[in-house]
Formats: sequence, C-alpha cells, structure tokens
Amino acid sequence: MVRNEQDLGAALLFIAIGGVGLWWGREYDTGTAANMGPGFVPLALSGLLVLMGLVIGLRACRVEGTSIERIHWRPVLVLTLAMLAFAGLIRTAGFAPAVVTTVIVAALASRESRAREFVPMSIGLALVCVAVFVFALRQPIAVFGAS
Repeated sequence: MVRNEQDLGAALLFIAIGGVGLWWGREYDTGTAANMGPGFVPLALSGLLVLMGLVIGLRACRVEGTSIERIHWRPVLVLTLAMLAFAGLIRTAGFAPAVVTTVIVAALASRESRAREFVPMSIGLALVCVAVFVFALRQPIAVFGAS
C-alpha cells in the first residue's frame, strides 16, 4: 500500500530516467574503473538513479506522506518557453540578449514577479554570465549579434 504519493512519483520518475539512460548507454563500452570507457559514467549514474528510485519507492510504502498536488501548468509552459527563447536567441541575438530575455520570460512564470525587480536582475545576470563565460572562461560566444 502506498502511503506517500509524492515519493512514489519521484521513485517512478527516477526509475524511468535511469532506465532510459541504461537503455541508451547499453551499446557504449564501459571499460573498467581504472580505464573508463565512454559509457562508464553514464551507465553508473543511470544505475544509481534506478537504485535511488527503488529505495525511494520502498520508502513510499513505509513512511506517511502527502498526496500529489495538481499540476500548475503556467510555470511549466513559461519555463519551457524561456529555455526555447534562450536556444533560439543565443546564435542570432547573442549571449547577453539571450540571457536577459530568458530571465524576463522565466519571471513571468510567477504571478508575483514585478518588472522593477526582474528587469534589473536580468541585466545583472547577463553581465555576470558574460564576465564568467566570455571573459574568464574564454568561451567563443558572441555577446551581441550572430556568432
């Protein structure tokens, strides 16, 4: 009997993601711990996800918890749109405009967001991202315009 629906949902999600990772990684050479192949870490992490899912699933049957709440679609859809905006803008508009747009769109996921807060934050985050990725890490990313 399930006593904690949230834990059961998390367990099923972990098992599903880990199972997909194990399925996709089955063709890669794993090698050994001393001489790792390209599939060693992905398969190990996928296996750990499945194991964690099993442990959490067992816990869902033993420990009392809460039921799963209804899905709030606005944040899901708006955050997906924010990621798509970043992907679409980074090569055409550049890194800084892509970051600013992503933060502004993501802020619209919450009804409590205020433009006077998230617009300056988006500009500040863009400046930090440019400083870190373009200048400090020397990544070949166009700050403005096409790359």
